[in-house]
Amino acid sequence: MANNKTTRIACFYRVSTKKQVGRDNDLPLQENACRTFATQKGWTIVHEYYERGVSGYKKEASKRDVLQEALMDIRNKRFDILLVYMFDRLGRKEEETPFILQEIVKQGVRAWSVEEGEQRFDNHTDKLLNYIRFWQASGESEKTSIRVKERRKQMAQEGVWGGGNAPYGFRLVHKGRIGAKNRLLYDMEIDPIRADVVKEIFRLTRCENWGAYRIANHLNETITGRAFKKWSRVTVADVLKNITYTGRLHVGQVVTPSDERLRIISDDDFQICQLIRENRQTRPSTYRKDAFGNNLPSKADIHGARLLKGFLICGGCGGKMTGTYSTENRSGVQRTRPIYRCYNSSTKANGCTGQVTYNAAEIDATVLKEVEGFIKSLGDCSWSNRKKKPSNAGQFRQRLSSLQHKKATLQEETFRALTGESDFDKSHLNEMLNNVNAEIAEVNAQIQDEEDMNTSNERALRSKKTEQKNIISAFLGFERCSAVERNIVLSQIINSVTVFRRNPSEQLQINIDFKISKNQYEATDLEQSIAV
Repeated sequence: MANNKTTRIACFYRVSTKKQVGRDNDLPLQENACRTFATQKGWTIVHEYYERGVSGYKKEASKRDVLQEALMDIRNKRFDILLVYMFDRLGRKEEETPFILQEIVKQGVRAWSVEEGEQRFDNHTDKLLNYIRFWQASGESEKTSIRVKERRKQMAQEGVWGGGNAPYGFRLVHKGRIGAKNRLLYDMEIDPIRADVVKEIFRLTRCENWGAYRIANHLNETITGRAFKKWSRVTVADVLKNITYTGRLHVGQVVTPSDERLRIISDDDFQICQLIRENRQTRPSTYRKDAFGNNLPSKADIHGARLLKGFLICGGCGGKMTGTYSTENRSGVQRTRPIYRCYNSSTKANGCTGQVTYNAAEIDATVLKEVEGFIKSLGDCSWSNRKKKPSNAGQFRQRLSSLQHKKATLQEETFRALTGESDFDKSHLNEMLNNVNAEIAEVNAQIQDEEDMNTSNERALRSKKTEQKNIISAFLGFERCSAVERNIVLSQIINSVTVFRRNPSEQLQINIDFKISKNQYEATDLEQSIAV
């Protein structure tokens, strides 16, 4: 063990909640205790790790960045001792933390606690005590969690707001309640301006039968001032299913009787909106079944666009486009037309600037023409006329032969010097021989590097040949494939197809991102180094 004066230590501090950072003096308590302990021991603190607001009971060690940083430094031997106030600062998971502490010691870093001393693993008893410690810590965390949940349920039953942010439409006000450690406790009351927005959301759902996307877009376009909030489909849905707007507080399965002071929405309106939401979510499947219960093709399967489904991208928002169809009546005759639709554009979501639907026949024809030309260009690539890059291996081998001849001459001259038949100094000959040996080793390494490069290039060349053959063979008979098979074949060749047009009067822009490029098959990109 190193001398105490030069012992490097790192301190690890953790608190479970943000409120414990500073306000409860929990972190400063750990800091002061560890620093005082280190000073008494004569240790030098080289680093301090702060894990703020992270639960050692709920969060896995692999997802705790500060702990992972400390473990990485332990593996790199950046300090000799890890010091904590108590070992449960490392975590409280009985199935995980004991083995983390054991791994720390196994890496050669000593583990110390201000309150519990050093943790060693000299025998089986040490391992058992280590496990029992974290088993107890885990149990304490579980009991604390149960107590907190039970207290929140009791507060809900008493009609008292249990803490956290108030739902949209309410605000928190202090009405004289004081909690533990002289904390101000807040009560919830209706915010009239935002409550009107909540009422509008329920009205649009109940009376206009609007969906969440449409409501969110409407609110983002019309709501300003203090009531403004960035609305999305999810936030609208959260409002619609929140029973708090009927004046009831809820924690888990506990729901309090209605408090008219907190009511924004009537019970009837709330229930009607829930039925509307459920009907939207549980509408029957569009697929028809055969006698055996198998799905029959839907109208979208029969009439919809299928060729580029899964990798067609809208250039206006970057979202994937769906393949579907449109129906139109001409002179009493109903006709269907395959189209691609951008959902973001149709719902005015995510700021899409492209048009809503695109003619699938126009896009498919353009893409197939480009793909066909690309495949033909691959077939034109000739592998027999590849330009071969001159290799330096021949020069290296000539130099190696010359050095080996020089070495043999020096060895012979050294032997003659040892027998007194040469006038050369023995030490000078040895120095020259060492230099030649070093040069031989360097040349051998260069030859090996050249051979490795040749092997790698040959392997890459074979891979390119195989890839080219697979792509060309996949495209053969393309026209005879089914719609699903054609989509699969194209997905092997194309990463994505991006389309964009603001309105039908503009020229359609189509960009195809191939999984490989023709340049990969050009001679300049596949120059091969052949050893001579």
